[in-house]
Amino acid sequence: MAERLFREMPEKNLLTWNAMIAGCIENCRAEDGVKLFRTMVGFGIHPNSSTLNSILLGCSELSALQLGRQEYQLVCKSPLSDDTTAGTPLIGMYCKCVSDGGQLEIVFEGSMEGCCHLE
Repeated sequence: MAERLFREMPEKNLLTWNAMIAGCIENCRAEDGVKLFRTMVGFGIHPNSSTLNSILLGCSELSALQLGRQEYQLVCKSPLSDDTTAGTPLIGMYCKCVSDGGQLEIVFEGSMEGCCHLE
């Protein structure tokens, strides 16, 4: 029912996109959530930290480390890059997607260079 209402909405804002993305991901439909995220960005809607949290959780559920890194880089090129809370879902995604502790250290060293200001 929520999907039908969402599709029929004449205008969608960040709140409605976030609700649908999070709803998909929280209901074991991470692929659908990722697709909605890409559609949202395609419409020119800029993600916020809530969007980032949901999409990286979806990438974790899919064990899609590379996809998560791509989505995070998109955010790093936006004003959200100065939001230090944006780093929390990234850490969670890496921890779920990378099983080797040594590899995890390498991932963090490479991923933080030239990206968001995580302190």
